[in-house]
Amino acid sequence: MKSLFYLKIIVMVGMLIGIIYSIRSMNAGKVQTAFEALGIQSGNHQNPGFQAANRPLQPGEENFNLCQTRVHAIAWSPERKVEEERDGLKLRWMAFDPQPRELNYMAIEKWLSAHCQVAVMPIPSPTVGYRPLITIQYIDGKDLKIEIGTDGTYLAQLEKPKVFSSQDLTDALKELEGIAQFSRSAR
Repeated sequence: MKSLFYLKIIVMVGMLIGIIYSIRSMNAGKVQTAFEALGIQSGNHQNPGFQAANRPLQPGEENFNLCQTRVHAIAWSPERKVEEERDGLKLRWMAFDPQPRELNYMAIEKWLSAHCQVAVMPIPSPTVGYRPLITIQYIDGKDLKIEIGTDGTYLAQLEKPKVFSSQDLTDALKELEGIAQFSRSAR
């Protein structure tokens, strides 16, 4: 019994030495290499650095962060939206079109995980008329309004307007409409 106790102490001390060695041997170059192997780019304040759409950015593209904080709702109009509701400790995603229906919670969370960062091609300035497309509402009460132009470009209303084209965003929104099973006539 005493030898088992000493064996546990020796194993724990060995593990502690291994952890300390690992921490001390880490440097910025090794961490960057590990992140790149996982498909993660270095980021900045606006873009935390995850690769959009699980693919490398093309020349001229940049990441656009749709999830500045936890998303509460994505609304095409007040009657047509996907919204997270809380009932005590239970959370659920609901689709309104205009009738409410519960969605598969994990399907929406997977969608958010896959599409919080989308690849966009910046465009210097808007050249066409824009109409409202979606409003992303966050749990802190802030909104991100995205409009679409007649030429298919997007205008995001941030601190300063950002104009871009993005097939990733177009595909992501179509995917979300499919998950929500929105009727075609309401578009």
